Amino acid sequence: MWIDPCFRQQGIAKYKELKDDGKFEGLTRVQIIKLLRSETGLGLAECSSIYRELNTMTILLDKLTDDKTVIGNILTGLKKKGGYYPCKIGKEDENLCPCKEYRDTGHCHCNLYKNA
Repeated sequence: MWIDPCFRQQGIAKYKELKDDGKFEGLTRVQIIKLLRSETGLGLAECSSIYRELNTMTILLDKLTDDKTVIGNILTGLKKKGGYYPCKIGKEDENLCPCKEYRDTGHCHCNLYKNA
């Protein structure tokens, strides 16, 4: 997803400001993205992209499946759908990667993550 670099930088700066001020404490990923949207005026896809970009380092790689083909296919699908799971229908907050099902139950329908 292409985001105007000026808006992207403003979004990243606002994200870092909110995080440093402790505004994300106790919030879920979806709540953080909604807060970022309300603070910046950017759309859901843009804020999701910024969130993913800045939180890439926090993803534990040992939770990903060992199958590199699955990882490649799912990541390609996620990119095409703006961060929404390719196997889920609809662009609902609960379908942003990692989806609500995985966060709640530890079961990854797409097999991107190892099941808990």
